[in-house]
Amino acid sequence: MPKPPPPTGGLTRIGSAAAAPSTPTVEVPKEVRSHRLFNDLADADLAYLMSLAQIDDYGKRATVFEQGAPCNGLYVVLSGTVRLFKASPDGREHVVEVIRQGQSFAEAAVFADVPGFPVHAQTLGPCRLMFLPKAPYLDFLRDHPSYLFAMVAGLSIRMHQLVVKMERLTLKDALQRTAGHLLDMAGDGGSATLDVTKATLASQLGLTPETLSRALTALQEQELLHMTGSEFTLPDRDGLQALSKGSA
Repeated sequence: MPKPPPPTGGLTRIGSAAAAPSTPTVEVPKEVRSHRLFNDLADADLAYLMSLAQIDDYGKRATVFEQGAPCNGLYVVLSGTVRLFKASPDGREHVVEVIRQGQSFAEAAVFADVPGFPVHAQTLGPCRLMFLPKAPYLDFLRDHPSYLFAMVAGLSIRMHQLVVKMERLTLKDALQRTAGHLLDMAGDGGSATLDVTKATLASQLGLTPETLSRALTALQEQELLHMTGSEFTLPDRDGLQALSKGSA
């Protein structure tokens, strides 16, 4: 069975199982059962997938894989946060995406049959990740076309989110980018927790940390944002939405 690239930075392996032709008895973590990729699977099918999986604990700032490393599987975040980033030869980094609990990453690289991962992946804090090896996972998809459609739907949503991000990076100013991202984090609610450092968030938005700090201050001065430590509330969602679209 293909193995994930050797992780670094304080990994503790807590178990894996070999694939079996019959349905094994495997404990399914609740984070896996509730994941969008797996919540519609029959118990037997999910148990079989879990028999292929490898679950590992990673320490803070541990390397999951490096850009260009062989793409031999996908990952599901059971707990913690992972950043996907590009690095230039002169050492500059740009955060492409932050992957949180209940999300997965590297699916597109598995399907595209690319020779290596297009980004680096690094944990932002202690994480538990589930790895599904490419070859048996693709075999499973071929035998379960309805599940394959769910996977494609999920990838389509991710693609839409990346298009929105590209629009922000190329067409929006710092205040609009920050406003749009805060709205995304809050979802349908009026509050959320900033669960990454300001440096990571600034990189994700294509800003310097200083520019991000000025944008956050400006939003607070306009009574569009209240922040206490890492917690924030949006007292005027409509106003913030208008600002993010450039119509304020």
